[in-house]
Amino acid sequence: MKMKTNKILIASMMTTGLFLTGCNSDSDSNLNPAENTIETRTLSSLASRSANDINQNQSGLVSANTVYDWVNNWEQNRPENIQGRLFVLQLNSAGAEDEFNFIKHDDENVFTIDYLDCCSTPTFSNTRNDGVSNLPSSLPDGETMDGILATLGVNPNEDMILIVSGDGGGTNLSATRLWLTMSYWGVTPEHIAIMDGSATHQLHPNNNASVNALSDIFVANASTPPGNGTTSVKDIPYDATVINATMENVMAVASGEQPGFIVDARSEDEYLGYVDLKKSKAEEKTCGADGVSQCYTAFEGHIKGAARIEWTTLFNTNDQTVDVNGDGIVDSKDASHTYKNLADLEQLYIDAGYQEGDTLYPYCRTATRASANAFVQMAILGYPTAVYDGSWTQWGKMADALDKNGNQMLAFDNQWRTDVTNYSESITYNPDYLNVQQINGLNADAASTNAIVEEDKAYKQ
Repeated sequence: MKMKTNKILIASMMTTGLFLTGCNSDSDSNLNPAENTIETRTLSSLASRSANDINQNQSGLVSANTVYDWVNNWEQNRPENIQGRLFVLQLNSAGAEDEFNFIKHDDENVFTIDYLDCCSTPTFSNTRNDGVSNLPSSLPDGETMDGILATLGVNPNEDMILIVSGDGGGTNLSATRLWLTMSYWGVTPEHIAIMDGSATHQLHPNNNASVNALSDIFVANASTPPGNGTTSVKDIPYDATVINATMENVMAVASGEQPGFIVDARSEDEYLGYVDLKKSKAEEKTCGADGVSQCYTAFEGHIKGAARIEWTTLFNTNDQTVDVNGDGIVDSKDASHTYKNLADLEQLYIDAGYQEGDTLYPYCRTATRASANAFVQMAILGYPTAVYDGSWTQWGKMADALDKNGNQMLAFDNQWRTDVTNYSESITYNPDYLNVQQINGLNADAASTNAIVEEDKAYKQ
């Protein structure tokens, strides 16, 4: 056990940047992508605090007013450090009216891509093995990202990537997951942004004085992706894999061997270990006698010491005043889905016990909800953050329990067990009538859980 502890400590210090050399967070403009020189980023260099007035932001969280200015005159209003084009990656239709579904575009300087239609599946659903087990919703590998960049035709070294949620709600999660994916593969904070709130609400004439009519900002159809892109993630001269926290990193924090602040983005029931058939499920549907039933994790609860900051508390979801989506009802679907202001977000974390300077480790069930917390922490509050990508679909299966076939999942003394008081709290084992999923891709004797990060670092090089 002593050997494992040392490995965890070393890996954790690498994650927080304590062992990184040759880092210069202020030297972005001096790097030449053509030289194929990779700068290893630290967590602090990837965090960027928002202005109190988000209308002043040119990356990170940007206002609908900024988006309006960009779209209507990109050449005049683009950020000073951006010389390329604007790629609006829109996550579903704005849905105000059929002829006004997508942010307008000229397909020369401004492209609006229906991202969920063209490119989303591989970005959000890769299955990869971290050395000890499969992660069913892992951050994508380099070849997958290269394919996405090629399909889009975007050059992250020159272009601006703007992620827009059509109607808020669940697509806010897709927006932050896409932002995390791009950031992980080296897209710098200056070249990527998320528009605050839903396009349906924030760019509607009833809510935005700059918009006189829907035709000022919306058109019926999205752009056809220009495609034929030649930029690879290998051409992005930054290694930002540090934002992916592995299971052993989080085990070190949970056990007190490494400092850090763990954030649980899930619901209260999940956090307290209640068995909830909707929330307790694993990703795969390969269980049961028929082999196609829903699978479940071995136990419920939360990672030891984790503070619960549910992702829904980060947004304004009850500020609707008019029927902006045109369904004849004024309800939560008409809310802005904007982020709460900086001071209120900061207070959420202070109230949860966060102290400035701590590295945050958010997780949820699949790391999708945790991506919203990560965006707030890194791009709004400017806190150093590493996301536990395995989240509960991994953590909740690393147990001394029986799987759906009656086989023991991990031995009592296995070093990767998480169903022990050193690593978990509110431990509640799922009942026999649920299909507890076996640990797919298990290597119980693994020396490390860093395989994905190591593979991606090698691909960048």
